[in-house]
Amino acid sequence: VVNTKREAGSTKYEVIEYFQYLGNYDDQPREGSIVFTLGDKKIVCKLKQKATEFDFSGVSHDANILVPEIKLGWTLADATTSATQDQIKNGLFDAVAAEGINAVRIPCSFLTAESDEVNQFWLASVDDAVKAAVAKDMKVVVSLADDGWLSNNLENADTTVLFKNFTRVWYAVATQLIDYDEHLFFEGYDRYEPSSTKGSIQVYDRLNELFVQTVRRTGANNYKRCLLVPVYDADANKRMSLPD
Repeated sequence: VVNTKREAGSTKYEVIEYFQYLGNYDDQPREGSIVFTLGDKKIVCKLKQKATEFDFSGVSHDANILVPEIKLGWTLADATTSATQDQIKNGLFDAVAAEGINAVRIPCSFLTAESDEVNQFWLASVDDAVKAAVAKDMKVVVSLADDGWLSNNLENADTTVLFKNFTRVWYAVATQLIDYDEHLFFEGYDRYEPSSTKGSIQVYDRLNELFVQTVRRTGANNYKRCLLVPVYDADANKRMSLPD
């Protein structure tokens, strides 16, 4: 942040640095330093964060209770379109609930492929859909859809970008939807088509680790939230996930 101060015959600039850091949602303490360089001067900020003691006393329902409560489910695959948004505003979930459906699965890519940035409109649209479904006492599963960016990168030797984007998306989703209670589930990714020549079990294991770690470390309700973790299998028909 640069503040400009104009005085008689001169202009002075005052540089103020702001920075943010995440809370330590881990059971181990951590510390580090941030160094600011301004000309020949260096300012060192040292950070120390205590380990977090998680309290599960507020968890009234775990997966063993919540999952059997799902009787009939439905997939809302186009939650981000304007047409679906209009339907939601006009009582879509009233009609769905009236048919006895008490769970909805919402897959969304969230990632704008052209820029590798999280699409904020899609994120807000999914939030609107979740809010409408939860208002009808429905269970909701928000899943990260592929749309090519996941499966295409599984063949690359360097998975750094894939893991970075995957983490960025789940941090954005978990942060946006953090206030929902146990009605909301997260699923690591919607679907993939593994084969003997695409990806590896190590890659899928790492995606699952990043999914759980990223969601849990946003804290609050997300530390207690039920997560669906896809399991790798060379036969896509045997993958463990909720069916469409």
